[in-house]
Amino acid sequence: MKTRDYLQGLIYKLINPFVRFLIKIGFTPNTVTIIGFLLNIGVAIIFIAGAEEGNRGDLSYVGWGGGLILFAGLFDMLDGQVARLGNMSTKFGAFFDSVLDRYSELVMF
Repeated sequence: MKTRDYLQGLIYKLINPFVRFLIKIGFTPNTVTIIGFLLNIGVAIIFIAGAEEGNRGDLSYVGWGGGLILFAGLFDMLDGQVARLGNMSTKFGAFFDSVLDRYSELVMF
């Protein structure tokens, strides 16, 4: 458990300056959640376009899609931290984040 806490603290040290920037420019946790969801929809479109292309040897769509999945995952991590650091935590926000996370997974599958 100590290793997990150490790694979590390290990750927060890395992302907190960006989180503070998001708060400063007026982003809310729900905005960050919606951006992550929209990015996941974009990833699904990229994978569909790659499948429709018909050239199975071209894996550039997989690379772009995989990179965007990681980028969208970052927004899933950021929304909770924006809520905590910006004192904007609500029960609705936690529920909204949870629901859109499941919809993001649904869109991907």
